Amino acid sequence: MTSPALDQQPYTLANLPYGVVSTPSNPKPRCAVAIGSHAIDLAAYAKPGRFFDLESGHNFMLAQIFSEPALNSFAALPWPTRRAVRQQLQEELKAGKVPAECLVNLSEVKNHVPMKMGGFSDFYTSLEHCQNCSGEMTSAAIAKNWWYAPSVYNSRVSSVLPSPHDIPRPKNVYFSNGVDSEPTYGPTQKMDFELEMGYFVSKPVPYGEAMPIADAKEHVFGFVMLNDWSARDHQLFEMRPLGPFHSKGFGTSISNWVVPMEALEEFSCPPNTKQDPAPFPHLTWPGQGDAALDIKLQIRLNRNGQEKELGTSNLKYLYWTPYQQLTHHAASGCGMETGDLIGTGTISGSGRNDKGEKCELGCLYEGERTKTQVMPQSTGSKYQEGYIEDGDEIILEGWCENKQGEVVLGPSIQRDAELAVMNLARAQDAMNEFGAFFRAAHAYPLPSYPGHEKEMMLGMLMRKKLDPKTDDWVTQYSKSPETIQENGDVSKLNMDDLRDLWDYAGPAENGIVREMLENDAFGSLFTMAEQEDGIENVKTGLRRKLFEDDSDEEEEDAEEKGNEKMDEDRLPEKLAPPPEPGVDPSLPPMRLETVLRFITTGAMPPQR
Repeated sequence: MTSPALDQQPYTLANLPYGVVSTPSNPKPRCAVAIGSHAIDLAAYAKPGRFFDLESGHNFMLAQIFSEPALNSFAALPWPTRRAVRQQLQEELKAGKVPAECLVNLSEVKNHVPMKMGGFSDFYTSLEHCQNCSGEMTSAAIAKNWWYAPSVYNSRVSSVLPSPHDIPRPKNVYFSNGVDSEPTYGPTQKMDFELEMGYFVSKPVPYGEAMPIADAKEHVFGFVMLNDWSARDHQLFEMRPLGPFHSKGFGTSISNWVVPMEALEEFSCPPNTKQDPAPFPHLTWPGQGDAALDIKLQIRLNRNGQEKELGTSNLKYLYWTPYQQLTHHAASGCGMETGDLIGTGTISGSGRNDKGEKCELGCLYEGERTKTQVMPQSTGSKYQEGYIEDGDEIILEGWCENKQGEVVLGPSIQRDAELAVMNLARAQDAMNEFGAFFRAAHAYPLPSYPGHEKEMMLGMLMRKKLDPKTDDWVTQYSKSPETIQENGDVSKLNMDDLRDLWDYAGPAENGIVREMLENDAFGSLFTMAEQEDGIENVKTGLRRKLFEDDSDEEEEDAEEKGNEKMDEDRLPEKLAPPPEPGVDPSLPPMRLETVLRFITTGAMPPQR
């Protein structure tokens, strides 16, 4: 049986998504598959000839294919071969035969864009999305051609980015106050997301040839979550006469793990909407029961550490299905290459919540057009109310439900580190100002880092050993809230619980810091464990290493040769390093709680 630590959400045996990773011990990007909280290094796994039976009689070597920095060569293999690879991995994981040396903890890997893309096309095929957006950028009524073939445009490969990734607020020309106003140049006032999915082409379509719709599944490698970031005021300026350019070309985020078609087939379903008029024969799917995919979708906002659901949707809501999209794309004979990325377009629905409000909007522009409040109200914003603020984190997730469990798409397992990554740039200046104090302090983690594994992640971010009492504090406190007693999950703590935990750990930690300052530990930069092992011996050794000049080194060489001895009494009793450039030694110390709050939530330190 496979280890429970491996077969767990979101990356279960029913999922096994493919990606490209690198590690500190091996910085070369190579192919991997995710299982539980680990990644199987497929390059290492395949080297001993584990796929010999599959390779026999064929002109490919999977060890070589999986050593490449993209999944293209693997995706281009025949579908039966990819199925066989997946089946072998499932069987060996169940039997516990995957060697430990091939497993890497996901917290230790760096994800890369999984495919080398030659093209990226984005569709516009959600009926509800079109209805909600019509009237300002387009005509009030949906154009006639939209009902007869999927609408699509070519986008940019250069700005397709792995998640998580900071997206800069783009600058461009836009109308200052509606289409009749004077244009101006500047950052977008209406930064928006788009809830989409993307899929990668596996089997290529040669130039000059078309693709029968019945073969569409064979040409799809797998699906990812996709966010086509949009600057709506810039888009309004660009829409007529040619369509969007800068307003959509500055960034597209995709999840790092590609869920293969083999994992999604069982979630095939009929489309949600009957097409009227009936599609042309070349766009007619042979049968209706499996023409679409039932993939549930959700959008969430993380603003200053507080999460809010912005909406839900489902891939099956699309008027034109992914198979129709791909068939239409190839119909002109343009050719499709392995690794081409296809965006489904924004996926919206007609659902309403118990208050009668629209709750399946796929972007914020739909909220503006339908007068639906999607985003929480903000105070003091310099941008358009109802749109994305600087520092906001947008989370897209998708999953398929069945009686056996869930298949989750998207980067949910990386979310522990996303906020820290997003705010590190803004934290840099503050960390420089308080750098000396921060290195002297003993850090403790946030409630979202309760375990040793997460503690190590935080320690790496801060380049600092954590106080030995860290685990005790979090463990002792985490026994009290009812939300934790139920399932051990601290991620669902409410704000009162979080404040209580801060109040619990903060005074104890600051007491240690005060003691360090009183004992002149500020200049020594030692952990408590080092102090307990003999602080004076450590001080002496470090003074020799850090503060002696070249003449001291010469004296030490002479001591080793027996010519003379260094008189340690000549060292001052207390020797502190000079202040770092740019650090004012007269500044009062910043509470470590404040520093960590800033890193993980973006909350600005109080003015002093």
